[in-house]
Amino acid sequence: MRPIYFIGDSNVMIFSHLSVAAPDCFAVPFIGRSLYCPQLSAADVIDADGRFDERFAQVLAGERLVVSGKDGKQYAPHRLSYASEHALSVGELLGSSTLDLDTLTSPPLVLMVGNLDLAWILAELGPNTDFFLNDPRYDGSVFEERAEVALVPGSLVREMVRSRLARLGTALRTLVDLGFEHVFVHSVTPPTSNDARYYRWRQIVTQASVRSKVVLLLNARLREIAHESGATFLDMWDATAERCVLAAKYVLDGDHFNKAAALLTFERLLNDLANRAPEPTPVTEHPLLSVLGIGQA
Repeated sequence: MRPIYFIGDSNVMIFSHLSVAAPDCFAVPFIGRSLYCPQLSAADVIDADGRFDERFAQVLAGERLVVSGKDGKQYAPHRLSYASEHALSVGELLGSSTLDLDTLTSPPLVLMVGNLDLAWILAELGPNTDFFLNDPRYDGSVFEERAEVALVPGSLVREMVRSRLARLGTALRTLVDLGFEHVFVHSVTPPTSNDARYYRWRQIVTQASVRSKVVLLLNARLREIAHESGATFLDMWDATAERCVLAAKYVLDGDHFNKAAALLTFERLLNDLANRAPEPTPVTEHPLLSVLGIGQA
């Protein structure tokens, strides 16, 4: 099976070993591999000096998605240039003596962060705080009106969002520059409608209406960053939200979506990959064969 790597916070766990076949488009089924980075927020993925967070770097290295070259630099082993420059054998390149061309194509990476950034922003805003949001996806009429609400400027919340996501573009560009051609950013999950359940998860007093608006702002900024960085934004809001919160049929535990929602993400992913997939290179003509000295007369 061909892996799709879901990297990030606890939302990646639902994709673990989830397999999906699309025989009309791909000869080999796909399987989800969850690379969980405990308590990873978007603000943590990469530091100001351009170094990946230790948790993020460890899961990439653990799957041999990124390795250190002899020169101390980071490389993605699936790249032809890496194999050529370092004169690697098949075993060194793949960790196996078998040449599997699927592993030599750029593996899809799906970054899933934002839930902890949402919690940080909500904690900063405090309880009984609200703001105006002009977004066609937000319908305030579905929520009960609250008395004694302290309004803060929407520009303040937008600046919080921009601050939390400020370095994420650098992380995405680094992955793209390493040679990953299929980098995706998953949207932040629509929030639970249950304030008490959210409190049990995050110990933050907040309201569903405010959570909904902050998630929409986070997703709007994630979309911009993905576009600017050469990545693809997976916007799952419309597919999984109902009345501005996570639809009941997709709720797992009050903070995560369930397998049914994960399958919708997989469907969106495979549709995107099918639209960008190049014609397969015949095995006898694959450029890596000559580099590694395989199958030559």
